[in-house]
Amino acid sequence: MSSNQLTSLPDDVGELEELVWLNVSNNELTVLSLHIKHLNKLRVLLWGDNQLTTSPDEIGELNGRSWCG
Repeated sequence: MSSNQLTSLPDDVGELEELVWLNVSNNELTVLSLHIKHLNKLRVLLWGDNQLTTSPDEIGELNGRSWCG
C-alpha cells in the first residue's frame, strides 16, 4: 500500500487477520486507523513519509512487534 497517495486507511484493515507485514509509507496519511490494533499477527508496520504529526497511540498496542515511523 506504499506510494499510493492514500489519505486514510479503510476501517476494515483491522479485518485482515493474517496480515504480518504492512507498508503504508510514502502516502499522505494524517492518522493511522484505530483498527490496526486488531491485527494480532502483524509483525512489521512501516509508516514513514506521511503527514502524521504524532506517533499514533495504536503503535503502543502492537506489543512485541516492529515498526518504523
